Amino acid sequence: MEARSALQWRRAHAALLLALFILFAGRVAAQLVQRLWPTSLLPGFADWQSGLLPYGLLLASELIILLAIAHQTVQIWRGRTQPQRRVGAVLLGLGAVYLAAACFRLAAGLSVLSDRPFFATYLPSLFHMVLASVVLVLGDFHFRGAASRGAEGAEGAG
Repeated sequence: MEARSALQWRRAHAALLLALFILFAGRVAAQLVQRLWPTSLLPGFADWQSGLLPYGLLLASELIILLAIAHQTVQIWRGRTQPQRRVGAVLLGLGAVYLAAACFRLAAGLSVLSDRPFFATYLPSLFHMVLASVVLVLGDFHFRGAASRGAEGAEGAG
């Protein structure tokens, strides 16, 4: 991949990751607003989570996820992460399974399992789709980026 197209490749993936980061950060902020200053402009506090995790643990895990996405976005933007085909293959596989599970959860919650709280809350499913998209974007960056560089098993700094 020539230098200009490699730069565009990195920047395009970093931009996609930034957009997904903003979506997920908005979700985290919206639930926190509902917790601290409830408003009718947003879905209720309970609508943002399935209830499997206590809110404090959920918030802490979401903040860690946001930090990880931000870190990868910056590393890719700056060219500090080199695409690795094997990493990409693993991420694409995991991302596909994750996205399929989130889609199933949403579809089941909107139909046959609407009486089960885990499935009935649709916002968590939507934001799991956002997180699955992060995994897929990272997988694409690594898999196709390494293939276009001719770096089948290149070791990266990411």
